[in-house]
Amino acid sequence: GYVRSAGEVAHEAFGDLGSAGGHRTMAKAVIPMARLGDADAGAAPAVAERVSQRFLRALGVNGKG
Repeated sequence: GYVRSAGEVAHEAFGDLGSAGGHRTMAKAVIPMARLGDADAGAAPAVAERVSQRFLRALGVNGKG
């Protein structure tokens, strides 16, 4: 099947928040915590959920993206 470049997915998911991109098999995103929401340590689960949702949306999961 169709396989997307990891760099393209990272850029699509997080490029509007910070530096994101990479190559076909490896990618990275560097995002200031303030852009993902509350930087408080107790907010980690909510931030993780936002990151997951953006990643899945970029992959087109559930018909989105």
